[in-house]
Amino acid sequence: MVEMQEDVPYDDSNVSSIEEYAKRIVNKTLREALDLPPDARPKGSGGKGAMGETVEEYYFRIRNNNVQGPDFPKVGVELKTTGLRYDAHHKPCAKERLAITNINWMTILNEDFKKSHLMDKISKILLLAYDYDPGSDSVLDMRFRLATMWGVPERDKPQMLADWNTVLAKVRNGDADKVSGRDTVYLEAATTGSGHGKKYPQPKSDRCAKPRRWALKSSYMTTVINQLFQKEKYASIKREKDEVNLTLHQLVKARFRPYMGKTKKELKSVLQISASEHAKNYYALITKKILGIGTDKSIEEFDKAGIMVRTIRRSRTGRVKESLSFPAMDYKEVACTDWEDSKLYGYMTTPYLFVVFSQREEHGPLFLSQLVWWTPTDEDLAEACRVYKITRQHILANDYDHFPGIRGLEGNGSHIHVRPHATKGETCLTPQGTRETKKSFWITNKYVQQIIDQASDDRQ
Repeated sequence: MVEMQEDVPYDDSNVSSIEEYAKRIVNKTLREALDLPPDARPKGSGGKGAMGETVEEYYFRIRNNNVQGPDFPKVGVELKTTGLRYDAHHKPCAKERLAITNINWMTILNEDFKKSHLMDKISKILLLAYDYDPGSDSVLDMRFRLATMWGVPERDKPQMLADWNTVLAKVRNGDADKVSGRDTVYLEAATTGSGHGKKYPQPKSDRCAKPRRWALKSSYMTTVINQLFQKEKYASIKREKDEVNLTLHQLVKARFRPYMGKTKKELKSVLQISASEHAKNYYALITKKILGIGTDKSIEEFDKAGIMVRTIRRSRTGRVKESLSFPAMDYKEVACTDWEDSKLYGYMTTPYLFVVFSQREEHGPLFLSQLVWWTPTDEDLAEACRVYKITRQHILANDYDHFPGIRGLEGNGSHIHVRPHATKGETCLTPQGTRETKKSFWITNKYVQQIIDQASDDRQ
């Protein structure tokens, strides 16, 4: 049972009272809100959970506990805090995934998603967001920007059920030790960061598995935060009455189905696209129109899942015409950024939707032929890591002419390489103070072709 300290400054049996009290901390730090002395220290060990533990005990006067139930048991409300970072455009981003509840490998196969602790905890959340400051000595001095009641919307739950079942399928096959955050879309079985290498038994295998907990992905929480701050215009894909239980992949497939086989010209007409077929964002407009999303809005579901949409063009013979490029690298940033904090790591841990256009005959018009969902594999991630580290070494050595090329690091056909990504004359500042031609990481067209061919084989 959750234990409250005496004389809490709110009515813990009234949701409005709890939320009203929570809002008093907005634009303040804990030290300011509670008038804490300079020598006050946060609760806990100072790790990832320090802010949550400190807010619970200092601000809401809830004694720290390991109880599975809600933090405010009289109203079934769960208290969660999330740190904020800001991108180059000053858009708030969730610092990390939002941890919800621990997974017990030995009992999970007996749990029902709709009756689970997970569902209880994500249905009614008091969410507090604060500016994360890596330079601060104490969470007591980080400023809160948001305090509001929130819960996972019903339209997201079919996908979360699918994510739950994806993890359970691995457990059922004796592969709890092979669960990965990249397996799922919104919900993640995330490593806990605790236990110092300790592993736990799983029910269908003698191999032990890392401790994990259910969490909402950082991309999901970034979208939620921006919706709550009203920083970005989002639109969700409309569902018909018979589509309420579809997963995101199923819903997208249903929307695209009537347009498969149509040429670019036919799509332009039927979708009433006024932009030129040569416009840089023409293919993006096709995708948005098919999904029923306004051109001035972001696709809510795609942002929540962190999905990157890429258009792939194939010749009559099936050859993919272009390699897949990522944004031009910042040499100074790469030089001082480790692999797991790099942008390339982010790109390689992101799910992709390839919208494929093909030709029926040589020089014939392109037609919409296929949708392919792809998430880079562990092997892809390892190869990207290898390429990134060697690229970084060359940058630090002031060598901008010998990055890993399209033939690979050892001439063995690596599918990730570095080459120019700029119009003639475009340069980027280096750590040495010089300027060099802009370059970026690429995935070769042959490898993209393999991905699409494999997806075609899987459909048959």
